[in-house]
Amino acid sequence: MAYEYIWYLISEAGSPQGWVLATAIMLFAYLIIKDDIQPGHKKTFRRFLFIIIPALAATLLITQSLKHSINIERICTPCTPETAACNPYCPTDSSFPSGHSATAFVAFSSFFLLKPSKTRLLVFIIPSIVSAARVAIGVHTIADVISGALIGVAVTALVSYLKTGKNPSS
Repeated sequence: MAYEYIWYLISEAGSPQGWVLATAIMLFAYLIIKDDIQPGHKKTFRRFLFIIIPALAATLLITQSLKHSINIERICTPCTPETAACNPYCPTDSSFPSGHSATAFVAFSSFFLLKPSKTRLLVFIIPSIVSAARVAIGVHTIADVISGALIGVAVTALVSYLKTGKNPSS
C-alpha cells in the first residue's frame, strides 16, 4: 500500500489548486523582483506568465465545465462514514476529464513553449507520469487522463498562438 501513497504524491504534482498557488507566487515574485532580473530572463519569465496564467484559467474552466456537464462517475468509491470499501484518494467530483492531467500539461507545455526543441520534449515526461499516477491510484481511467492531457496542451498552444501570433510548433 505504500506504493499507492507514492503514486498519490506524484499525482499531486498536477494539482490544479497547487498550480494556481504556484502561478500566483511566481507572478507575485516577478512583480517584486522584476527590476532586478536581467532583461533576457525578464522577457522569458514574462512570456511564461503570459502563457500559463490564461492557459491555466481557461483549462480549469473547461475541465470543470466538462466535469459538471458530462458528469461521468469515477471508477473509485470515495470514503464516507457510510462506505466500508473505499479508495482514500478518490475525490467526490466527476471523473472526466482529469483536471490533474490537464493542469500538469498546461504547466509543462507553457515551459516547453519558451524555447521549443526536441530535447525540451523531455519535459512532457513529468505530466505523463502525473497522468499515469492518477490511473495507478485508481481515481481515473486512461480516457480521463488522455482527454485532460489533450485539453491542457491544446489550450496552452492556443493561448501561445493568440499571444504571439506564431504557430507554437514552429
